[in-house]
Amino acid sequence: MRKPGNIVETARIAWPLALAMMAGAMNHVCDRLFLAHSGDAALQAVLPAEMLVNMFVGFFTVTIGYSATFVAQCHGGGKHASAVRSFAQGLWLTLFSLPLFALIVPAGNFIITLAGHTAEIQAAERSYLAIAAPGGVLSVLNAVLAGLLTGQGRTRYAGFCTVAGCLLNLALDPLLIFGFGPFTGHGIAGAAVATILSFALTTVLLASAAFRDPLVREQGVTAFRFNAPRSLDILRFGSPAGLCAIVSTFSFMVFTMSVGKFDGLSFAASNTVFAVNNVFFLATVAISQGVTILAGRYQGAGDLAVAQRTFRSGLFLTGILLAVCFSATLPNAGFIMDLFRGSDSSFDPAAYRHIGYILFTIMLFREIAEGAALIAAGALKGVGDTKHVMLVQITVDLLVRLPLIFLTAAFSSSIIPLWLTMPLTLGFTATLLIRRWRSDLWRTIHLTD
Repeated sequence: MRKPGNIVETARIAWPLALAMMAGAMNHVCDRLFLAHSGDAALQAVLPAEMLVNMFVGFFTVTIGYSATFVAQCHGGGKHASAVRSFAQGLWLTLFSLPLFALIVPAGNFIITLAGHTAEIQAAERSYLAIAAPGGVLSVLNAVLAGLLTGQGRTRYAGFCTVAGCLLNLALDPLLIFGFGPFTGHGIAGAAVATILSFALTTVLLASAAFRDPLVREQGVTAFRFNAPRSLDILRFGSPAGLCAIVSTFSFMVFTMSVGKFDGLSFAASNTVFAVNNVFFLATVAISQGVTILAGRYQGAGDLAVAQRTFRSGLFLTGILLAVCFSATLPNAGFIMDLFRGSDSSFDPAAYRHIGYILFTIMLFREIAEGAALIAAGALKGVGDTKHVMLVQITVDLLVRLPLIFLTAAFSSSIIPLWLTMPLTLGFTATLLIRRWRSDLWRTIHLTD
């Protein structure tokens, strides 16, 4: 318990990130709750539209946000000037990415047309995309700003900034979705505006902390000059992680679009379960990020044995998290589903509760597999082994996951077989990534030399 990289240290780094991500997930839950009462079409449209935005924005966020791993390794190795230089290059890369965000909306509209949803759902999806996609640049900027703090192990303030943004989103959601007083209700578009405004508040708070950070003040303005070699290093190691994000999000988007071809009740129930599970999933992602930070810091310090210990600590914490979350969720699945069924909904209550319970059960096995995959991927990214993570995840997604989705969607009349493809493919991914970590081949990688 007293060793570096143990469960206590991993939890200390991860809990503020988990709190922030769970706050963000609760925002998603509240979005779904409000949208469920604004109409069935809005509830059915929000998840695929959100995934479409995340597919594009996620690439830039993960790729450029990899500057945080450079900060962690440089700070762990006592290279403070190099840590600030890595942070500065993240800011430059965010600036250079701005023109590319203008291309997301037309590309997203093309994909929405291909999905073939009803005209009402397509209109709602396009409305969300038009606002959320351009505002996604704030997500990239927040990842870079937070990376300066989390790379040093200062996760508490970064978590506080995110929670503050989430509270603003929670306050704005009912005003902008339904309208109240001077505010006009805009349905799903109002939910997108509330999200972007919450990102903006988080940006202001993170920027205030980052530019007052002692590490930044110590290095001065010269550390913020554009440095092409370090920027290329961030892109070289970060882009495989970014490609993983875009392919993974694309596969999940194809999955949600495929669910949309089944009956409306199944589609809405699937979106509801994903909205609730997002709380658990993002908490697991936070533990994975904590493992990435600690593995990077200890590899930067040359202590590979401790870097290895953080992986085991992350698995243990993920197991505890999932046990607590699903022991509370499964017995109350019917009550949860009722919360997301609007008073004017046409869905049969008993059928809605029944399908929800089945999907929550499948989700438990999905999260066990995904949790193991996330921790292994987080540890490998922390030590710079992003190319192997990319190879495994993209290969499984393209050669196993997507074919299974297409087959089950084409030949099944129920979404249950389609949902069962998730724990199967994620379990395969987790097995391959854990094997890579246990092989110790990552020890030869030197990220900051």
